[in-house]
Amino acid sequence: MGPLRVLVVCAGVLFLTCSPFSGSDKAGTPSPSPGDDGGATTDDGSVEGGVAESGTTTPLPPYALAVLADKPLLYLRLEEMSGGTVSSDGTIKSATVYGSILGQAGKVGLAAGFGATGARIEVTDTLLDFKGTSSYTLEMWANIVVPKDADFHHLIVKDTTDASRQEYGLLVHNGTLVFERIVNNASINLGVPAPTDNQWHHVASVFDGSQMTLYLDGKVADGPKGDTRSAGPKSLPFTIGSKTATYGALPGKLDEVAVYDHALDANHLASHIAAAPP
Repeated sequence: MGPLRVLVVCAGVLFLTCSPFSGSDKAGTPSPSPGDDGGATTDDGSVEGGVAESGTTTPLPPYALAVLADKPLLYLRLEEMSGGTVSSDGTIKSATVYGSILGQAGKVGLAAGFGATGARIEVTDTLLDFKGTSSYTLEMWANIVVPKDADFHHLIVKDTTDASRQEYGLLVHNGTLVFERIVNNASINLGVPAPTDNQWHHVASVFDGSQMTLYLDGKVADGPKGDTRSAGPKSLPFTIGSKTATYGALPGKLDEVAVYDHALDANHLASHIAAAPP
């Protein structure tokens, strides 16, 4: 059973108070996952007012405030210790967790760790299709163990099973961090050597409707590269940490995953990085 949560409104600000964790809600204790991995769904863990310890209230950290100021469509802070869902502070309100991946040390609070087969987070929402030439930004902190193989290891992907393949995502392939946009089976991509120092790095990819740009730690790593193709719908879930339940697992940790339905420029990304802990 999860902790008891009570919403409190004080001076127009929403806070969350909760009782101490007990039983299977403690960090490190596996919790069942929903869907095809078999198991049950547990409660959401946080709300916009912040996650609190027992009997206390905690405001959002500066990094979260900086992200929210830019109105994300999806924002997974990943502060939950365990469970089958995680809350989102964006327009989309939750995501489904597969595997015991939560409660790990992150860049800003806690993070999710990936690499095991089937370990992933999924969101099923057509708002994340980004059809036509819709602008978007993918942003996160990543601490990746760069694989020494030629497989495709996905940080984020939205794909389709249709013959006319439509996809976008961030992935690691042959030691390269890649931002890819596939329209009608044809790929345009950007790449930079993936960091191998076992440290947290800020990663962002931006499509503004006509150009793709890949950022690493606030600097343009590759691009901009022109792409004015009109993308089709994508039937598979938006997936974090893997491509599917059986392929594309990413060894490493991700934190503060945010998706925007507009293009953020370098100044906005820099403001986010400046608000993060050292």
